Amino acid sequence: MKVYEMYNMYQKFCWQIYRKISQKSEMTMEKVPVKVFYVELFLYRFDVYPNRISPLLQLRKDGHLYGNRHADYETVINGKELDMRKNRKNDSHTRRKRICIAALLLAGSLIPGGCGIKKEKTSDSELPEIVIGIDYFEPYSYRTSDGEYKGIDVELAEEAFQRLGYQPEFEKIVWEDKEKLLSDGTIDCLWSCHSMNEREDKYQWAGPYMYSRQMVVVRAESEIRTLQDLKGKRIAVQATTKAEDLFLHNIKSDLPHAEQVNCFSSPNELYAALRKNYADAIAGHEAMLGSLIQDGKGAYRMLEESPYKSELGIAFKKGTHEELAEELTETLTEMQSEGITEKIVTKYGLDADETLPGGESK
Repeated sequence: MKVYEMYNMYQKFCWQIYRKISQKSEMTMEKVPVKVFYVELFLYRFDVYPNRISPLLQLRKDGHLYGNRHADYETVINGKELDMRKNRKNDSHTRRKRICIAALLLAGSLIPGGCGIKKEKTSDSELPEIVIGIDYFEPYSYRTSDGEYKGIDVELAEEAFQRLGYQPEFEKIVWEDKEKLLSDGTIDCLWSCHSMNEREDKYQWAGPYMYSRQMVVVRAESEIRTLQDLKGKRIAVQATTKAEDLFLHNIKSDLPHAEQVNCFSSPNELYAALRKNYADAIAGHEAMLGSLIQDGKGAYRMLEESPYKSELGIAFKKGTHEELAEELTETLTEMQSEGITEKIVTKYGLDADETLPGGESK
C-alpha cells in the first residue's frame, strides 16, 4: 500500500469516527464550538498487514489531555465503547515493522483521568532503588543497541543519586502518561530534559541543572527563514512538551499563528513528519534537533532564532520528597563546581557555557 493511499484511508477513517462521536454525544458539526476544540492527532499504526489497524486516539478539549485509547476499526466505526489503552508496544523491533502516519481530528469526549521510593534493602551492600521515568530523547536519555541506557541525564542521574545513597533504575515511559505514572508511584521522578518553566507549581522540583533552547528545524530547501515565516504553516511537535505549549497553547503571544500544530508521541515520529512532508517545520529542544540535522547530512537546517529558553529540572510528585529534591539540587550544584557536569555535557557535544547555570544561557 502506497503512502498516499494510506493518507486517503486515514482521512476517511477520521471523519467516520468524528461523525460517530458527534452522533453519540448528540452534537452536529454546526453545534461544535470550534474555538473550544484543539486540533489533535489520530495516529494509525499499520502493522505488516495493512488491514490490521490499531489507532491511538488522543482526546483534547480546552488544551487538556483527557485520555488515550486503543480501538480496532470495527469498534470505532460501529460506535462501540472504546477500552482504555492496553498493552502499548514500545519495543524497537515492533516499531520497525510499522509505519506511523497522522491525521487531524476534532474530538469532544471527556475521559476522567504519593509515589514512594523503595527503601527496602535485600542485603547490606545494596542501595535503596529510585525509579526514574525517561523518554528516548537523544542526547539526554536513550538506549543503545545492546540495551544500555546512555545520555546526559542518565549519567548525571547515576552520579547524583549514587552520591545520595540511591541506586537509580531507569524506566522508559510513554511521555504523555508521565503525570499518571508519577502520581500512582510507578516512577519516583522524571529526569529526561524536562522543562521547569510555567510548571513551577506542578511538581516538586530539583534544579535547574541545565538550560536548553527551543528551536525550529525545516527542510534545507524550505522558504522559511525566520519565526515569523511560520505563520500559516504546519508545525509538528512532541506531545506534552514545551514546544507544544509554545505553538499549540500559545504561551508566548508574539509567536506567529500556525495553520496546523500536530502533536506526535515520539521524536522519531516527529522527524518522519518533516521527512515525509506532513509538516513544514518541527520544534523542540536544540540538542535533540541538532542530532537530526547531523544525521540528515544537509537535508535539514535550524532557524537562527529561538522562541524560548527552558530551565531543565527533575520532577517529583507535588508535595512529596521535599528533602530529597533539596539534597539533589545541592548535589547537582556540587557536581557542576567539581567539573563533573561540564565533562558529561561536552562528552555529548554540547557547549557547557551555553547550557550550564552560570554560563551565557543564564
